[in-house]
Amino acid sequence: NIFKNMRAGYAFIGSSGQGIISNYNNLYTNGANFGRWDGTNYTTFADFKTASSTDVNSYSANVVFTSLSDLHIQSSPVPLNGTSLLSVTDDIDGEARNAIPYIGADEINSPSVEVSIKIFLEGPYNSTNNNMNSTINANIPLTSPYSEDPRTVSAIPINAVDWVLVELRNKVDASIVEGSHSAFLLKDGTIVDTDGTSPVKFSGATDTQYYIVVKHRNHLGVMSASLLSFGGTPTNYDFTPASTQFYGGNAGAVEVVAGIWGMIAGDANSDGVVDAVDKNNFWRVENGTAYDYTKYSDFNLDANLDAVDKNNFWRINNGKSTQLP
Repeated sequence: NIFKNMRAGYAFIGSSGQGIISNYNNLYTNGANFGRWDGTNYTTFADFKTASSTDVNSYSANVVFTSLSDLHIQSSPVPLNGTSLLSVTDDIDGEARNAIPYIGADEINSPSVEVSIKIFLEGPYNSTNNNMNSTINANIPLTSPYSEDPRTVSAIPINAVDWVLVELRNKVDASIVEGSHSAFLLKDGTIVDTDGTSPVKFSGATDTQYYIVVKHRNHLGVMSASLLSFGGTPTNYDFTPASTQFYGGNAGAVEVVAGIWGMIAGDANSDGVVDAVDKNNFWRVENGTAYDYTKYSDFNLDANLDAVDKNNFWRINNGKSTQLP
């Protein structure tokens, strides 16, 4: 929430006995005392937070609204980043909340970058039509399996292969994740936003250059070999034509057919390594059982948990690891 008092009063009055839980707010006053807690006045926000043990992740900034009757945010001296709530997907205008939403009722139209990616998964790749099979489409859950961005949709695109996670990585230190976005991988290898058609959009981007990372729940994650520049139009990146498109080259990719490259299958526990744990703790336990989306040893995404997953994927890729920094 945003609380703004321009009548010289307190931004916050409370006491320990009220059982108040308060966080991720913007609290501002032009008064001499910021707040009052347990009968004591505190002149600064820092002192008030210490005394009340509240609002650890809150701000105190003079947010500018359109008018006294129009509470759309025009500007703020600090980024008002809040925390995502699955139950609150839109703002007061019906606009989608950012992956890291702004506090308050209005989602500021912050800078954004868009990326159009093409990538193949080794497991479901079909060499007959050079696309991927979408056998498990009906089993794909409406909520993304990635905790970094667990967004929910009302329907799964009919040509979706699975959920993937797209990340923006820092241009100086590529181990730093600047943003995460759940998206859909389609049969032809394109990755689209949750509307099923648009390029993946990251709102709140503060830079114009990033590396792009793609992760899948049972394939090894990959990163673009080069730094990408972003402007007013979507940036395109195609991983598929050569291993040199992947950070780490051949070590981080697999040639699914001659001249076409993709992500390496076999990482059932998504720890970045294809090893005995993936076979013994996942495939061996799940082999021959009824299919369920949460059983990640279905490396070829054919809705069967069988020897094909072990022999054609895990066994071949055993010992390989992601090249992500």
